[in-house]
Amino acid sequence: MSDTEQPQEPKQPEQGGGMMSSVSMAFNLGVSAIQQGAPQGISALAAETKDSIFQQLKTSYGDQLEDSFLEANAEYLTQVAMLGYIIPSICAFDEGFKDRLFQLIQAKLEKKNEAPPQSTQSSNIIVP
Repeated sequence: MSDTEQPQEPKQPEQGGGMMSSVSMAFNLGVSAIQQGAPQGISALAAETKDSIFQQLKTSYGDQLEDSFLEANAEYLTQVAMLGYIIPSICAFDEGFKDRLFQLIQAKLEKKNEAPPQSTQSSNIIVP
């Protein structure tokens, strides 16, 4: 890929199910912000992205889950989206790097979800 080409959006990881689907969608959201030429700075983009993700989660899960749980998930997915926005801006696209990044994210999510809960449900990621 040349320096002028846009990065490809990551494919859906084959393992990890719903968690990784949410991660992939969030990452793609960040990549699409580059492709759309997001004019605002990263702080404004992050705030807008978090609000959008929270509203999507609220619409999907409504009163089934506490807002603090949805907020924690929105924060995490916003961080992933910002990776999708930042990484292609600072380095050349590399399929192996992207695949490894997704493997590491999946490993952390699996480890976090296997650990005994330290507090309330805010330590887990929603699985659609």
